[in-house]
Amino acid sequence: MTASAIAPWVVAPVIIPALAAALILLVMRHKLTLSRVTTLGVCVALVAISAVMLGHTATGAVEVYAMGDWSARSASCWCWTGCRP
Repeated sequence: MTASAIAPWVVAPVIIPALAAALILLVMRHKLTLSRVTTLGVCVALVAISAVMLGHTATGAVEVYAMGDWSARSASCWCWTGCRP
């Protein structure tokens, strides 16, 4: 994967379990087998995503992912000095 292709997957290890937990609690509360299968699927997906991300870090490339596409200067300027970017 290229740098632009790996960037959105940075938040996946946080978002996927959160969405799966909400799904299990709201929809599959009394369906034990289905909730276990869903949990296993989420774990397999997380292992696969982690393996891809680990392989990407093995290249040694230094990358930055701007969360929310905010530049560092505009966020720090707005937060600390009250100026508008």
